[in-house]
Amino acid sequence: MALRILGVDPGVNITGFGIIESQAYGRFSCLHTSAVKTPKRLPLAQRLAILYDAVQQVLTSHKPTRVAVETVFTGRNPRSAIVLAHVRAAPLIAAARRGLPVAEYQPATIKRQVSGYGRAGKEQVKALVMRVLQVQDGLCQDCYDALAIALCDYFSAGRHYFAKGPGL
Repeated sequence: MALRILGVDPGVNITGFGIIESQAYGRFSCLHTSAVKTPKRLPLAQRLAILYDAVQQVLTSHKPTRVAVETVFTGRNPRSAIVLAHVRAAPLIAAARRGLPVAEYQPATIKRQVSGYGRAGKEQVKALVMRVLQVQDGLCQDCYDALAIALCDYFSAGRHYFAKGPGL
């Protein structure tokens, strides 16, 4: 059985989606990438509704077996962290309603799992994602990030999927 992981790079302006599939350990393919951009002029509640609908569409169209979401990066602006926490709720709720396992990863963990270095730059992570998944340059950065999140989930938990079966 193929393991299909949806990686979500949440953002209030742009949220990236990336779905990878693995038939056997170490062999991956990129099944889907997309990004949803929400209009800045809309209130947060309406932007969240747009994002929730987009997540539902990706889940319905591509039927992932797992979902992985990046955690909140607090940075220097607490307000941004709070808004991002709201944004993350859309994919978490959508996955939970479908009974899908959800994993959450910190940015440094994603970088470490994909590149071997927790402080790797975006370009280094992008280059590794392109090489592992054999995807071309030209996707939006949020899509590369989402694919990295999906790969992180596979490297963190997915390999055990094949040993234990679908009930991680």
